[in-house]
Amino acid sequence: MIAMLAASVVASCTKEPKLSALSTASAPPASKITRLLIWLPSDDSAADAKEMALQFTSKLSALGVAVQIGRSTALELDRGDDQKPFVAAFKPTHRLEIDTIATVRYSGGMVSAIVHGQTPTTYLKVALYDATGKTSLRSFSYGPAHKFGGEFAETILAKLKEDGFL
Repeated sequence: MIAMLAASVVASCTKEPKLSALSTASAPPASKITRLLIWLPSDDSAADAKEMALQFTSKLSALGVAVQIGRSTALELDRGDDQKPFVAAFKPTHRLEIDTIATVRYSGGMVSAIVHGQTPTTYLKVALYDATGKTSLRSFSYGPAHKFGGEFAETILAKLKEDGFL
């Protein structure tokens, strides 16, 4: 049983991560992203947050988009409350929230849950919102992988550009 689980984990970690749309809209965006608040996961188990911030900031700066980085806390109760000071000071046009989602495989199928630690197979959930909106304009999952590299920011930004946000 343990050998079968280990083989499943190894196989899932060797796949190339892919982007999957969780929600899309048929209409073009109401506005382009000019100021983006990026909200990163609370831990570095799936990706190095400093590297992720650097990748997004450098790629968006080249497109003329101002970026502010914020980070979830491990015991985040209301993300909106944590983001209020960033929104008030930075005045973003949009927010990009990135969360870590783990998938644990077992013989009967899959179980998914938000986690705050290392997991064998990880997906990132990405959601784009208006600055203070509560409904996502677009949302994606990206994975599976054990650690995410620089291709993550490039993939997300290419999709936002394709959808007319950049």
